Amino acid sequence: MRGTEKTQIPFLKKCVAAFRSLPRMQRYVLAFVAADILFLVWYLIYTAAFLEGEAHVPHFLLGAVFFQDHSDVFMDFFNVNVFVEDMNPYFVAGDPGGGSSYPPLVLLLAKVFRLIGGPAESALALRETPRGILSIVLYFTVLTICGALCLLKFAKKKGLPLPLAAALGLCVLLTAPMVYLIERANYLLFALLFVLVFFLYEKDESAFKRELSYLSLAAAVGFKLYPAVFALLLLKEKRFFAFLRVALYSVALTVLPFCFFEGGFGNIAYFLENLKKFSEGPYVFEYEGAPCTNAFSYGLSAAMFVRVLFCLFGGFSYLALPAYAHAAATAFAVITGAALIAGIFLAKDRFSAVFLAAAATFLLPDPSYCYTASVLIVPLFFLFSEGEGGKFQIAAFVLLLFSFVIADFGYLLPRYSHGLQYGYTVLNFLQCLSCIALSWMCFVRGALSRVRKNCAYAKN
Repeated sequence: MRGTEKTQIPFLKKCVAAFRSLPRMQRYVLAFVAADILFLVWYLIYTAAFLEGEAHVPHFLLGAVFFQDHSDVFMDFFNVNVFVEDMNPYFVAGDPGGGSSYPPLVLLLAKVFRLIGGPAESALALRETPRGILSIVLYFTVLTICGALCLLKFAKKKGLPLPLAAALGLCVLLTAPMVYLIERANYLLFALLFVLVFFLYEKDESAFKRELSYLSLAAAVGFKLYPAVFALLLLKEKRFFAFLRVALYSVALTVLPFCFFEGGFGNIAYFLENLKKFSEGPYVFEYEGAPCTNAFSYGLSAAMFVRVLFCLFGGFSYLALPAYAHAAATAFAVITGAALIAGIFLAKDRFSAVFLAAAATFLLPDPSYCYTASVLIVPLFFLFSEGEGGKFQIAAFVLLLFSFVIADFGYLLPRYSHGLQYGYTVLNFLQCLSCIALSWMCFVRGALSRVRKNCAYAKN
C-alpha cells in the first residue's frame, strides 16, 4: 500500500509539472476542457438519478439546462421557416404586432430552408416530414463545417495543437448556452458564426479579408441587430473608416432585404411594431385559477435579474410586480448599460473590451434568452490567447465558467411559481450574476487604469 502511494505522488508531481510547462494558452484550454467534462458527467449522473420522464424513464431534456417543453425541440427553426411560406411574415390582419419580429435577412435564409423542407400543414408537421428533417440536417451540417473551419483558423493563428483545438471545439458545443441554442435550432447560430468570422479577419493583413470581416459583422447585425455593439471596438481603436463601412453595410443588410417580401419597405413599420409587442407583451394564461405567463424565464438581461430578485425576496408574482420594481429593473439596466459601453472604451486589454461588448448583447436587450450567452465564446477565446495572466485572468476564467457549465442546480423560482410557467433556474441566475460581476470588474479595472495613467501624465 505504501509503495503504491509513493508511486502515485511522483506521478502526480510529473503531471503538475508537465501542465505548468505548457504555454499559458494551452493550460487554460486544458482547464476549460477538464471543467466542461466534469460538469457534463455531473449533469448526466444528476439527470439519470433524479429526473424521470414519461413511463419512468430518465429524460435528460427535462433538466433545468434545457427548454422545459421538450416536445418543442428544434421549433425555433421550423416556426421561422413557416413564417415565410407566403412571403408576408410581418403583417397579420386583425392582429397588430402579431407578425414576425425577426429581421428580414434571417427570413430570406429561412425561405431557402423552407424550400428544401417543402410544404406542410404546420411547423410541427414540417418537423416530421422527410424533407423537413433533411432541411434541419443541412442547417446543422453547414453550421458545423463553417464552425470547424473557424476553429481551425483560430488554432493555426494562435499555435494551438489540433487535438487540443478539437477537444476545445467539442467542449464548446457541450456548454450550457450552446446545447440550449442547438436544442432550439435558433438562427442565432448563424449570427454567432458571422461574429466569429469578423474577429478572425478584422485585423488581417489582406484588405480583402478585412472587408469580408466587416461584411460578416454587418450580416450578424442583419440577423439579430444587437451584434452592432461589436462595431464600437473599431471606434475604440480609432478605425473610423472601418466603423463607417460596417455601419453602411449593416444598414444595407438590415433594410434592403425588406423589399423581397410582400409590402416591401412598408414592412419596416410592421417589424418595429412586432418587435415592440414581443418585448412588452408576454403570453398570459390561467393555471390552477391564477394568472401565469410564459414570460422570459430564461432571460439573462440585467432587468430580468432585478425582477427575479423582487420575486424571490419580495414574494411577488412576476405578473404583479409593483411599479417601483420595474423602475428599479430599468434603472439597473441603464446603469449597467452605461458601464458596459463606457467600459469598452476604458478597457485595459483586448479581452475586457470584447467581453464587455459581448455582455451587452444579452444583458441589455430585454427580453434576452440564455442561449444568447453563447456569444461569450468570443471573449473566452481572447482570454485564452491574449490574456495578460495574473489574478485578473484567473478570476475572469472562473466567472466565465459559470456561464458555460452544463450543470443542473435546480430552480431558484420553481416552475409555475410566482406566475412563471417555466420558473427561473439557479444556473440562469448564476450565469447572469457572473456576467454582471465580471462586467463591473472590467469597467472598474479599466477606469482605475485610465485614472492612474492620467495621474502619471499630470506628474510628468
